[in-house]
Amino acid sequence: MYGGYGYPQQPAGYAQPAGYAPGAYAAAAAMRQPSAMTGDDLERITRTIHVSGIRGLKGQPGIAPGEEISEEDLAAFFGNDGEVFGVRINGQNCWIEFADVAGAMSALRKDNTESGGHHLRISQSKTPIRSNGYAKGRAAQTIAAAAAAVGGAVKSTVHAPSATMSFSKGVAQQQGVGGRGMYAPQISFPAGQLSPEEIIASINQNIAFAVEFEKKQAAANAAAAAAGAETREVPPPPPGGAGAAVVRVSGLPAGSAANAFLELFEGVPGVGTIDPDNVLVPLDANGVGFGRAYVEFSGAEAAAAALRTSRPGVELAASSRAEATAAFTSSRFSFSVPVVSLGPVRVPSSLPTKRASAVASVVASSRRALTRGRAMPKSDRATVAIGAAAGAIAAGAAAYLCNPSAFASFFPFAREPAAPAEKKREEDRAREANAEEKEKDAAAAPVEPRDDAKQEVVPAPVGPPAMVDSPERDRPAAGATPGVAPSRRAKKPEPAEATSPNTPLQSDLGAIRDLLAKTHLSEFLAQMHVGRPECAPPARDVLTLTPSVTVDVALRELAERSVVSAPLLRDDGKDYLGFVSVHDIVHALVAHIFPPGPMGYCASVEAPEWFLIDDTQDAARRTLKMIHDKAPGFCARELGSIRRGPEGGDGAWILASGSSRGLRTDDGDDPSMLHVIQHQFIPRSPSVSPLHHRVAVYRYVDDGPESGGKVEVTDIISLSDITRFLMRWDHIEHCITPCSAADLGLGAVRVDVVSSDSSLLRCFALMSRFGVSGLGVTEARDASGARARDSWPPKPTMLPVGCKIIGNISESDLRRITPEHLEVLAMPVGAFIEKLNAKLAAGGERELRDEPLASARAHPLFSGMLTRGELSDGKLCVTARHDASLLDVMRAMARNRVHRVYLCDEDTGVAKRVVTHSDLVRFFAMFAPAEDE
Repeated sequence: MYGGYGYPQQPAGYAQPAGYAPGAYAAAAAMRQPSAMTGDDLERITRTIHVSGIRGLKGQPGIAPGEEISEEDLAAFFGNDGEVFGVRINGQNCWIEFADVAGAMSALRKDNTESGGHHLRISQSKTPIRSNGYAKGRAAQTIAAAAAAVGGAVKSTVHAPSATMSFSKGVAQQQGVGGRGMYAPQISFPAGQLSPEEIIASINQNIAFAVEFEKKQAAANAAAAAAGAETREVPPPPPGGAGAAVVRVSGLPAGSAANAFLELFEGVPGVGTIDPDNVLVPLDANGVGFGRAYVEFSGAEAAAAALRTSRPGVELAASSRAEATAAFTSSRFSFSVPVVSLGPVRVPSSLPTKRASAVASVVASSRRALTRGRAMPKSDRATVAIGAAAGAIAAGAAAYLCNPSAFASFFPFAREPAAPAEKKREEDRAREANAEEKEKDAAAAPVEPRDDAKQEVVPAPVGPPAMVDSPERDRPAAGATPGVAPSRRAKKPEPAEATSPNTPLQSDLGAIRDLLAKTHLSEFLAQMHVGRPECAPPARDVLTLTPSVTVDVALRELAERSVVSAPLLRDDGKDYLGFVSVHDIVHALVAHIFPPGPMGYCASVEAPEWFLIDDTQDAARRTLKMIHDKAPGFCARELGSIRRGPEGGDGAWILASGSSRGLRTDDGDDPSMLHVIQHQFIPRSPSVSPLHHRVAVYRYVDDGPESGGKVEVTDIISLSDITRFLMRWDHIEHCITPCSAADLGLGAVRVDVVSSDSSLLRCFALMSRFGVSGLGVTEARDASGARARDSWPPKPTMLPVGCKIIGNISESDLRRITPEHLEVLAMPVGAFIEKLNAKLAAGGERELRDEPLASARAHPLFSGMLTRGELSDGKLCVTARHDASLLDVMRAMARNRVHRVYLCDEDTGVAKRVVTHSDLVRFFAMFAPAEDE
């Protein structure tokens, strides 16, 4: 019998987990208070269906006519689709929860089943089956009785089946102060679908519980100490005076002793003498330091003088005795798990909703793991080793995403491992032999007379620029504009000599910051079109649209200029309204074809479930009919009726006050590009778009709007322009960290893909639902064995989760769809990209190589596409190895002129990560502090 069916006066919920006594799970359900949806709820929604008109089931095989439909009847009827996890009946409606998504998808095919003159209506449920408030009339209704029932049923060790926020908190409550259980933290996939407010609320609940748990643990330790039991070792505070101050020093090599930290402050004015006993170095279980220490000075002035010092690769930060004590205790009894002090939970407004949700989920998981690791007694260290280590990794990732400056303290950039001793000796001997041969050749060579009249040629620098400000680096070359990147045609420096395997990999992100800080807006605009295709629009020839322009005309204009967005001005041209993009048109198209229903169903956010999951021929014909009926009317609509999104659209505006573009703006005298990035592309208010993709530079003709002047847009700066600007810099390859994009956490690990047999309209609907501008196209999965077509109901089988990526579909592909070619919306996306790029279908080598677009276009839609504004070279889909470096990713974007690069597994071809221009610009902006206004 399914879990939950045997409980009297309680509708069937989900199955009772293992390890609970009879009735204990129902008691635990009574404790749960109504709350907002959690990640676990969203995951359960995907495998829950809603059924109405269940009286139509009377007379079906196994159901006696004339009797009421019971939970067992529904479980038996839908059991052929998959394992039924729970059933709830409410009048003529019921909710069925399956063990997996395949069962729910199979059950949805029974929609509109007719029996006894009634039709069975089946749809995707909007809420999960809840057990809130359904244990009425039971002895376990009170919290005390529920706690007693749960406490007696929990085993000594409880392994949580998932690490979602609500369940992990419940497990910790069940274990109590003396619990021995542990759970490995992991990022829950449904947590990425929560809103930032829901995740922050869940994190605050977990933090409150962690604080309360630590108080109980401290009380238990105090009681154990009073009874003479062994307690955790806590170091005595350093013997500082009343005005003592603690400074956290990090960035030294692992294993550094206290003397290494004292040497950093020798001879520093105002620091004075430091007692070696005032240096606390956290050690791991093997007695090896982390390269971090807490130094206590004699007073606040001495600590302030120490904080003003600067050492390459060393980070100094103000700290406290409490943090030093916590670091020592955590490192001593939780293996090498550093304390992550993120302070109050703050999700950066510059991150998109999905990334913000993932960051918040990682922070919550890591804090729970570290809390549980610190609470374990010394005798149980081996029990929590795996969980604590996973918590440290998750905490480091969260520290990097939320506070990049703290990332180096816990996870230094990768360095090549040192060669074995024998290999090192062989390399040293070979290096000495080569040096001796060079000296002999130099001595034997004749000395040529030097002509002082000839100018001595100085080779270009090949090493990375220094981190400190250098007069040689800041001085511009002869005939060059200061701060402006040289042309791509400039002579490149000679290749650097091969470095020894023992040479640590280096990076100089500060040099990139200096380049952006010293390049002014006017200089950037003067060089912005360098490297663009020959058909790029000339200066001041910027496309602008008005609300009275129809969608058909707007799509044609965007396609001709090869842009995905344009400024939207008033019809009289006296003010700007924002931006209108293909993204807005895609949302409006889905909303037009699938209008809101009688219950206020917002189709512009998500299309109906039957459209997104049904791949039968009937669904294809139904889709094509809807396109023929409704799409022509959509193309005739005006932009003023379809534009949506935040105020201002997906872009920012800069007013140029001078007669020439970029001379003087309202943001200051010719602001730097770093200022433009941090104040225009990355907005401060979370109520607007998380990241602007473009910035318009405009001016008023005839002395401003007060005198009736009109707006003239002089330039548009996009994120791709900034990436191309950095790639034109000669020293970019010496400044970018050699770590891979995956190691740096660059891009999104959740890659939204669609099968090649899906229609174009379904792809646009999925973009609207996911809030993305592009989807990866994968090979069609072989679903021949997924269901038996000669039997009803079908029997679902497991299909492969990941498939090889073969192409990319983006919102910009909608630009050329006109009323004459509307049937293309029903075309499979695989055939669509095959028409655009025949090499993708051929399956040739596609990694980081230049490939021209195919010229064969069979469909009339693809004839004459290489017109003004269309790229003459480039690719529709660019992939790279999963371990590709950041430089390789940037080079692939600039060389192929694409907006995203997929990092794929080398063996399977499955996309593991996707990197866009937004990720690159955000990455460089995070490593540079905001300039003062």
